[in-house]
Amino acid sequence: MIDPTQVEYSTRTKTTSKRPPPLSYDDLQKMSKDNGVGDICDLLVERLAIIFNRKNTTRSSIAFVGVMSGSQNTIFSLIPKDSNPEDGLKFQVYINRLAKYLDEDKERLVGILPQDKREWGFVGYSSPDWTGYEGFFKNLDEAERFSAALSKMKWTRGS
Repeated sequence: MIDPTQVEYSTRTKTTSKRPPPLSYDDLQKMSKDNGVGDICDLLVERLAIIFNRKNTTRSSIAFVGVMSGSQNTIFSLIPKDSNPEDGLKFQVYINRLAKYLDEDKERLVGILPQDKREWGFVGYSSPDWTGYEGFFKNLDEAERFSAALSKMKWTRGS
């Protein structure tokens, strides 16, 4: 027999979402390796995890989250699902959020992004907070340069 209060609690809290759950970090790491960008992904995850407040996963990405004004916001994402050896490891960055999080000039931040980038915005949102850049880290050198510059900005500002 199950305690009636437990049955009631389970009924109230059971999710009815048809959306599949997020992939695990290990699943996304395997996906990056299978897509030929595992070394780049591993380096960036290790370095970015120190810069941002936390990381989480979705069905296709590893998201790095910053806390600003009491709110948690995704700022930077690595997308192994859309990556390959030719293009590299895909990323998306909300550039205005990153500038606010690091208290840094937006143009300076754009300058440290990989060369292979283009303007991007989250579909359905017109606010500047939902826009930024997407592109690809082609190799470990680009990932190293970016993460080192970001780390320097983070720790020299005392964020």
